[in-house]
Amino acid sequence: MRTFFTIAGCVGVILTLSFVAIRVTSHQDGERDVFGEPQTAAQVALIRPRHELVAARLAAGDSTSFELCIGAPLVSPLTVEVWHRGDAARVTTEVIEGDRLASLNGLVNAQPEGACEALAPLELRMPGEYALAVTWADDPETPPPEALADVPLRGHVIGLRAISSLEKGSVVLALVLTLLALMAQLLKTTASGLPQELRKAKRSPWVTVALALGSLLGVMIATAFLPMRGAVAGLTSGALLAGAQIVAVLFLSESREQLALKRSRWIYVAPVIGVTVFVAGRLVASLIPATGVAPITTLVSWPSGMLAVAAIAVVVPVVEELFFRGLLYGALSEKSEALAIGGTIVAFSAAHLPQQWGAWGACAAVMLTGVVLTLLRRVTGSTVVCAVAHLAHNAVITWFALR
Repeated sequence: MRTFFTIAGCVGVILTLSFVAIRVTSHQDGERDVFGEPQTAAQVALIRPRHELVAARLAAGDSTSFELCIGAPLVSPLTVEVWHRGDAARVTTEVIEGDRLASLNGLVNAQPEGACEALAPLELRMPGEYALAVTWADDPETPPPEALADVPLRGHVIGLRAISSLEKGSVVLALVLTLLALMAQLLKTTASGLPQELRKAKRSPWVTVALALGSLLGVMIATAFLPMRGAVAGLTSGALLAGAQIVAVLFLSESREQLALKRSRWIYVAPVIGVTVFVAGRLVASLIPATGVAPITTLVSWPSGMLAVAAIAVVVPVVEELFFRGLLYGALSEKSEALAIGGTIVAFSAAHLPQQWGAWGACAAVMLTGVVLTLLRRVTGSTVVCAVAHLAHNAVITWFALR
């Protein structure tokens, strides 16, 4: 029964993640982040029939944001319009004037590189090419006021496709199937273990650790050269890293005892521990300033990236626990418990450093998570408890991301 539920859970996870991968690709292909070329108002005035700053092809149902960017203060109001090029229909019109104009000019004065003013978000009803245009008079032939002629103008379009209920449900299904495969490890079997002649040969703990970390590092380096971009690259990297850890566990672990796949009464409070660690991590992260934007923060700013990270986040906890708190901890504990605790925490934190680089508060939160999960492994003697706590921790992160 244990083998059946393990295989069923793993196959289900693979099929679900395959569906999510297709949806992530679809999202990424439909996302738009288009900047027009900087032009002065005098140059824009020569564009006919409308003074267009930028255009982009968008799909029906897209959540779209249009922005007017300026490189110098505006001395007079400016009308901004969005047009559907297919039928020359005006979609929306807004006037940058009054307090809105003063606020935008204040930003420009404080930021030498310029500032942008966003129009009200639009949900498009028909596909096609949409353009952002500006005007300063009813007659398009009218030249711009002299004070406006030399002001640099630029348009910006962002088009997003919201994550559907089906896609969110797929992430939840992946979580349930992962939990199924994990809980299957607690089922009793009729076998008393592998025959002595089929057990893996005993090797030095240092060899096990070197092979495990070496393979993980090799895959981490290789993923930096993937011929992909954005969310698809993120999802592929996550899947490859998870695969590398699973392969290491399968080939390098010497027994279920080394992986600590056993029952513990702590499993009932593991979800509470995971949620508590999440809350504590958020607090720690808020206390430490960042010096840059973490790569994962940039990734999840788009629906495609958010869906990719959510799918990986509900699967990798089990893989990481088997690798870090199972294989590595088990090997290092043969030398000393202190070495096992310290080495596992350092390895876990270092493996997450590239995706959080620059956001040092997030790095500290990851380290806190590693400390708690490793101590939980020491106290309970069970990797399963750690995996359940880790799943609960990541489930909360995923819920906040997808709600």
